[in-house]
Amino acid sequence: MPDKDITKDVLRMFSYGLFVAASVGAEGPSAATVSWVTQASFEPRLIAVAMRKGTAIHRAVESSRRFSLHIVSAEQRDFAKAFFKAQPSTADEQESTLYTVVSLISGAG
Repeated sequence: MPDKDITKDVLRMFSYGLFVAASVGAEGPSAATVSWVTQASFEPRLIAVAMRKGTAIHRAVESSRRFSLHIVSAEQRDFAKAFFKAQPSTADEQESTLYTVVSLISGAG
């Protein structure tokens, strides 16, 4: 068994990004930072995004079935900080796991 827990070192080797997802649902507009996004398909154009169940952004995407995704640059740290707090609305929702949303990307192409 190694003397040092290398888990953090290994996890830091994964490539990652920071994104802001936004959507408009029954409760109005919502936005939040997300850190897990992946391409799911070229045809049709699909991406998968992980969001915590019970958050305002999750409820907005669940009801509208649409969201936008902003790729946060290194110069936009202050912008991203405005979207960091997840606030589940009930105790049941606080114990939920991450939820994966898959959405069609529309646009030129």
